[in-house]
Amino acid sequence: MNPSRKSINNNESNDFGSSISRLFITSSIKRTNSNSQCHDDNCSLDISNDNIDQIYHEVDEFIDVLSASERSTNLPNIPDIVEQLCKIVESRIKKYVSCEKRNKFGNVTEEDVSFIDAIMRLSKLNNVFDEFSTSLTASSWTNRIGIVLQQAMAFMEEEVSCLLDCSRNDNNSIIHRSFSLDSKREDASSIGLEQVQGENYAIYSSDIVSLISRMSIAMITAGYENEFCQAYTTSRRNAFSENMKKFDFERINVEDVQRMSWDTLEGEIMRWMGVVKFCSETFLPGERRLADSIFFKCPSLSQSILSNLARPIVIQLMDLPEAVSMTKRSAEKLFKFLDMYETIHDLISRINDLCFDDCLNEVKYEMVVVGDRIGEATVSLFLDLEDSIKNDVSRTPVPGGAVHPLTRYVMNYLEYTFEYKDILEHIFKQHANKKCQVYGEKISSSGADAVIDNNYGCYSYGSLRCKPKNKGNALQRSIIA
Repeated sequence: MNPSRKSINNNESNDFGSSISRLFITSSIKRTNSNSQCHDDNCSLDISNDNIDQIYHEVDEFIDVLSASERSTNLPNIPDIVEQLCKIVESRIKKYVSCEKRNKFGNVTEEDVSFIDAIMRLSKLNNVFDEFSTSLTASSWTNRIGIVLQQAMAFMEEEVSCLLDCSRNDNNSIIHRSFSLDSKREDASSIGLEQVQGENYAIYSSDIVSLISRMSIAMITAGYENEFCQAYTTSRRNAFSENMKKFDFERINVEDVQRMSWDTLEGEIMRWMGVVKFCSETFLPGERRLADSIFFKCPSLSQSILSNLARPIVIQLMDLPEAVSMTKRSAEKLFKFLDMYETIHDLISRINDLCFDDCLNEVKYEMVVVGDRIGEATVSLFLDLEDSIKNDVSRTPVPGGAVHPLTRYVMNYLEYTFEYKDILEHIFKQHANKKCQVYGEKISSSGADAVIDNNYGCYSYGSLRCKPKNKGNALQRSIIA
């Protein structure tokens, strides 16, 4: 991160930026020689906890006095505690970046909490001083506090990333074993998912969450919301990438899919289904809980961050089914198409439950479009089966009056098909109602909701394995016709 930032006070001279940049570069590089530096008198102030509490109390009282003062009057005398507070923050930063691991920030000690409390008070002082725009003294103190805050914000932004990346209770090594395609393909997704759900997904201890939440409040109060959100989002995307490595899941383009044999592609589809279920049932709900815990004082920010995290994930997950829908169709592919359709449907339902941000409407619409393509491919497979039966001109009698091979094949095929009767019922109803619908039009946010409701509303975003009325009738009519 470039620590040279615009000062919180507009009156601050341009010289501050370069000096702060040099200071930050020095502090971020020199994290060695801990034994010698920790005993330096400049590394920490010799102030007891009781004295620090007293300083905080007096600062709070002074903030109240400033807040109650008329802005047109002279600025009250500035007590020494303001400079002491600045030095406390500077001293703590030097100590954290210089000392050995046990004394570093993030060990969730009272000193960490006290450090954040000091930063919060500096932010309040800075805001109040800034209101006395005509006072040279206030301007001078705003510059002084602004420099300290810049140091503190650069330090905290780095520590937020470290805490999020290094403090996870990462119990998900089981993912790699459970979803390995070395085991039986059909069992990998369901068994692995149950085992992963039994673990606590990479969530942090309550102390770490509380500390990060305090840091978010401190940075947002100081005007560094974008920096905190960027550090947070980057860390969570890295967490997603790490989980994808455990699945051995990589993005596949259309050309790769077209070149794959069906056996290979079937394995990729199974892997994809496991990833989507992990995201919809474990990863995204876990991220929602984490964001709500950290940004509990700002629910709208929590929702926005979750949406920004979910958007690229969903886009990546839709690549494979979209490519598969363009492959050459054959009867053997039907059941994997149905599995993919149901998986996409479940993901849409979970996204709707977790994310209410309108910025995701376009992504939801794209998910619906991909699901519809899979549905159309399913209908096409049934039409191809019908044509195959009609075009069978074999006149060879079956010895002994046994069941004709074509009859046996069709009956076995339908036996497996009717395990998906609810999904198929839904797909055929959709197909009947939307034969003339053309996709690709530019859609407004309200239009996206309308499409989603039209496609999936009759199931109330629930499981497609529910039992609709007149189950199987539409499917049976389609086959018999």
